[in-house]
Amino acid sequence: MSRHSRKRYRVRSPHRVAVILTALLVLTFASGAFATDGRGVRDGFSHVGQQDADMATTVGTGAELATDNGPDVDAIRDKVAAYLDQQQGFYGVYFKDLASGAEFSYNGDEVFTAASTYKVPAVFYLYHLAQQGKIDLQEQVAFQRSDWEAGTGVLQATKPGTKFTLQRLAELAITVSDNIALNMIRRRLGPGNIVDFVESLGADVLPEKKNITSPHSMGRILEALYEFAQNYPDYGGAVLGLMERTDTNDRLPAKLPPEVVVAHKVGNWPNAAHDVGIIFAPGHVYILAAMSRDLPTFDYGVKTIAEVSKIVYDGVVGTAGGQ
Repeated sequence: MSRHSRKRYRVRSPHRVAVILTALLVLTFASGAFATDGRGVRDGFSHVGQQDADMATTVGTGAELATDNGPDVDAIRDKVAAYLDQQQGFYGVYFKDLASGAEFSYNGDEVFTAASTYKVPAVFYLYHLAQQGKIDLQEQVAFQRSDWEAGTGVLQATKPGTKFTLQRLAELAITVSDNIALNMIRRRLGPGNIVDFVESLGADVLPEKKNITSPHSMGRILEALYEFAQNYPDYGGAVLGLMERTDTNDRLPAKLPPEVVVAHKVGNWPNAAHDVGIIFAPGHVYILAAMSRDLPTFDYGVKTIAEVSKIVYDGVVGTAGGQ
């Protein structure tokens, strides 16, 4: 189907069941994975590396993955569609159960402004290069005036010439959605190289001249990140750890039980609210990418996405051990 199709939703049947062993879920974080350059950005900003180790422990000791054919995506999709059809604004949702491959899409191929969800593939690419030995995460990058951008983050008062390691910039870009940190990473890696990387992951909407994406494209990026974390936990696991401790949790995690680990990244834009992530639910690990536009208010979209996440979670967990 073309990414410009107006079809509301579709369900894809998996060609085979790929059961992910519990052992592969133990995302082992190196003890120094989140070491910083030793400089605080502002008073009160803390580095919580221990929480990353806690996240690995939580994932590794969770319930075993269900070995059935996955959740009933038809039923979940119908509930999501029934809810969103009654809401103001326009929404796109993509879901995939990572054990069974069962997936569904509601406007999943529609194009949305990516906003800060773009920071996920940018940081993913950085750690991909680090894993290949092509870049050193401890390399320092100096802030330039051209990196400055208003909006989210903590680096707006940074003086030109101030240096940060790439690792620190990645941490800021994800955990506090720092726009300047992202700009410094993009300048170092090359925006075109990031686009090529996104395309190599199988995304069908690319952030070339415009910062755009689709729920399905973000889902493909997240699936590739999960696979990267399985194969290279010191690198992919570190990215998921950053996403697990992002400071904005009013969407995908908002209505889920507090013990459920959600590695995610929000995106904010005028009249648009997004959240994309990997949810480590009892018996299932799944991807959920929810995006919006043309909202009556920003908060309206935030609350709508939180409700969508709850609908999906309840549908998924209902298939795992009868919960």
